[in-house]
Amino acid sequence: MPPHGQHEGPPRGAGGNVWLSMGRSVAERWWRRHPAHAVGQLARPLLESYARKKPAKLMAIAAATGAVVVLVKPWRLLSVTAVLAAVLKTSDVADVVNTLMQKNSSPPRKDPP
Repeated sequence: MPPHGQHEGPPRGAGGNVWLSMGRSVAERWWRRHPAHAVGQLARPLLESYARKKPAKLMAIAAATGAVVVLVKPWRLLSVTAVLAAVLKTSDVADVVNTLMQKNSSPPRKDPP
C-alpha cells in the first residue's frame, strides 16, 4: 500500500500539468476580459475604504443583499441559454477557442496591459 497522499498506478506525467496550466491560463484570460472583472476592479478601492471605516455596516449590507438574492432567486428568471449567451457574448471565448486550435506557427498575440 502506498504512503498516505500517494496513489497506485502509473505516475501522472507532465502532460497533465500542461493541460492544467493551459486551462488555468484560459480561465484567467477569460476573467480579465469579462465586464464583471472591470466592475470589481473599479469598486475595490471604494469598498476597501468603506470596510476600514464601517466594517459592521458593510457586513450587514452584504448579509441583507444575500438574503434578498436568496428570497428573489434571480437565477430562476433566466434560462440556461440566456446565461450562456451572456457569458459567451461578454467575453472573448471565440478568440480563446481559435487560439487553442491554431498551430504555434505564428507568435502569440500580445494583449495590451
